[in-house]
Amino acid sequence: AYLVEATKAPRGRFMPPSPAGPSSKHCRVLKKLPLKGIGEDQREAAFREAQLMRRISRGCPFITQFSEVFLGKQGTILCLVMEFCSGGDLRTLLRNRKDEGGLRLPEELLLGWTAQIGLALRHCHASGVLHRDVKPENCFFRAPGGDLLLGDFGISCSLDERSMAKTCVGSPLYLSPEIVNQEPYSWATDVWSLGVMMYEVAMLQPPFKGTNICQVAFKIVSAVPEPVDVCYSEATRGLINGFLDKEPGTRIPLEQALVTPPLGPWAEHACGSHGMAWPPPQGFGTAVAARSGLVQRLRTSTGLHTTAAAADSPERGSPGGFAALHELYEDDFEAYEEDFDPCSPPRAEDMYDDDFEQASAASSASYEEDFEELSDAEPEAPELDGLAEAPVRQHVSMELGPEGLAVAESLGVVSFLEGLRAASQRPVAAC
Repeated sequence: AYLVEATKAPRGRFMPPSPAGPSSKHCRVLKKLPLKGIGEDQREAAFREAQLMRRISRGCPFITQFSEVFLGKQGTILCLVMEFCSGGDLRTLLRNRKDEGGLRLPEELLLGWTAQIGLALRHCHASGVLHRDVKPENCFFRAPGGDLLLGDFGISCSLDERSMAKTCVGSPLYLSPEIVNQEPYSWATDVWSLGVMMYEVAMLQPPFKGTNICQVAFKIVSAVPEPVDVCYSEATRGLINGFLDKEPGTRIPLEQALVTPPLGPWAEHACGSHGMAWPPPQGFGTAVAARSGLVQRLRTSTGLHTTAAAADSPERGSPGGFAALHELYEDDFEAYEEDFDPCSPPRAEDMYDDDFEQASAASSASYEEDFEELSDAEPEAPELDGLAEAPVRQHVSMELGPEGLAVAESLGVVSFLEGLRAASQRPVAAC
């Protein structure tokens, strides 16, 4: 990603930021996602998915805003122009807190941040979108001490199964038990990840630790985490435990958590601070999806990428299927954008929307020379790390012993790790 300052160049394009760094609100983040090696249909699906996320982001103040989406380098790069969050990410804050002695963060901050990310997830879910990668690195402070925003949506569901494998290997601490067990997953998997993050904010360490993905995956499906510090209220500790219920069917629903103590009052305050209705209305388009039978149509079963709706109800909608969602919701989005008035303070990007539109209206080609000035080298797709060449079962046996291997097989851990190898098309070991 690059910082791009909203300063108009003589030809109507954007100039690179000055050497002194970002000046203020005028900066944007340019994220470039390589699309090489995939088919034309997949590229178009990824582009439609990014456009859908741009529209969805405008309906919630707790999601990093997409200012523009376009294709560059003759369609080989998907470019996202996004809001710049000057307060940094939550991971950096937690790391600094731990380095400074590990004092527990106030419960007010824990609940306030969880409410903001919970509202962002609820908005995504109501619009038919799973985030799938909720973690501190993907949560950003709009300004130092400001709102915490959910960001870094992996525009990857329309690409290939390697993307999910990269997520599993890169962020194994936040995987839900249903993903490890290779079961159909839905909204509850994001709730699990929110619970893991909430636990980490409270304890400054993740609930399930290990030196490799084999140990982490085994603990996720079988271990009970260390109890949350008693400096937090019983209600807050109960909420964390409810989010970390290993059974997705009995895990606390996000909708329930956001309207009941201890999280409810903080969610209400977050909505009130942005002039949003309380309780928040159900997301637009969800009832349309349910009425049209989209819940059934979009259920898929493709190995590691398996997704399914939690329930066939207007309140649930359906994850996945971005191409179909885009077509189904297109009229809804256009009508929604025309009427949308969140009654919230104007966001910085609103001041520059016209500039962005003028700079990109003719074609995405007008951006390419500026991007080449920012970076001569095209960004490489991230590689899967921590994967050795030895057989999976052998490494699981070395890590857990023969009895542990039997338990890991019964819990689906071995088949999950073997699925990573197949999805990544590389030799994968358990550790």
